[in-house]
Amino acid sequence: WVRVDGAPALDEWLLVHAPSRTLVVTDFLFHFPDHPQWFTRTYLKLSKALGRPAQTMLTRSYLKDRAAVLATCDRILALDWDRLVVTHGEVLESGGKQALADAVAWMRRS
Repeated sequence: WVRVDGAPALDEWLLVHAPSRTLVVTDFLFHFPDHPQWFTRTYLKLSKALGRPAQTMLTRSYLKDRAAVLATCDRILALDWDRLVVTHGEVLESGGKQALADAVAWMRRS
């Protein structure tokens, strides 16, 4: 278990399950390739979170210390895992590490 530092209101913990090489995420990332409800689909589009693993606008608002969040992500990215399981959306069977790196890239640019 790794706590996501820098987002105290989110109080997010990430789990790396070593035997299955899986990262389990609750609210830090969403992964909806599409969504049948127009309101949710529109919100995800506005959040730039439709079609790829990403944070929504609401999740981004909880990230108060970007450097601390990125340090947590770097610790997670250094571990051996590939599969990404999110509680909001669909499982990404492979390529999870790159998806996480891409999802937090906006924090490195800002």
